[in-house]
Amino acid sequence: MASPKHSKCGSQKVSANGIGQAAEIPQLIRPYLNAAYVALLQPYADASEGRRLCWKICLLNTGIWLMWQFQRLQPMMNRAFVHQPLSGLTYTLLSSTFSHSSLLHLAFNCLALEGFGSAATTYLRQAQDKNVPGQLESTKKLTISSSN
Repeated sequence: MASPKHSKCGSQKVSANGIGQAAEIPQLIRPYLNAAYVALLQPYADASEGRRLCWKICLLNTGIWLMWQFQRLQPMMNRAFVHQPLSGLTYTLLSSTFSHSSLLHLAFNCLALEGFGSAATTYLRQAQDKNVPGQLESTKKLTISSSN
């Protein structure tokens, strides 16, 4: 297997895929970068599947709230995220649930979603695991009887 080609770009070595070498990071900074990486990403890695899903929904809500902050996007946001029953746009009934009027409204909804959503996911997962049938096949179980 051939080794990747490297080219000199300024004072930094760049591999064929464009990613700089980890060896270029000074030894003094590496422990701090590792600690920051673990501090930020370890809670996500340790979280349950339901809690991670709630965090992703909160990030989506935050992105939509940020879009509301741009005056230029207001007409599009009003069409897509404000439900008007007589408009004939049925998708706005769902999309309006991701829209929040203020930062405080967004924060409390995310807090409630994180608490309730992760608990609901745990409860539903346990209920689903309890109702797993013994045989998951669609074919009939054959029994072979031996007659002598």
